[in-house]
Amino acid sequence: MDRGTGGMHVDKREVAFTAARQELLHELLRAGAFDMDAGTRRDFVASTVRQIAARHPELDDHLTRQLTGEGMRARYGDATVSEAARHERGIER
Repeated sequence: MDRGTGGMHVDKREVAFTAARQELLHELLRAGAFDMDAGTRRDFVASTVRQIAARHPELDDHLTRQLTGEGMRARYGDATVSEAARHERGIER
């Protein structure tokens, strides 16, 4: 039985993806990406995902592409909810 997971197996890739998604949403909010035009935002998301992926070697190509897609589809509300959760848990950068 895994401690802290209620006996459930926790996939390291899933944990890394969740952390990377939170980082991406934080960066989108911090940079004002929700006010960027589509081309600028696409370039910002791609660059940011590359930086985040370098810190999370568990992310394979599929998860990196998925993260990029989520960054392009994310809305301001997604980022503010994620940011509120980060502050609640004390994960400020």
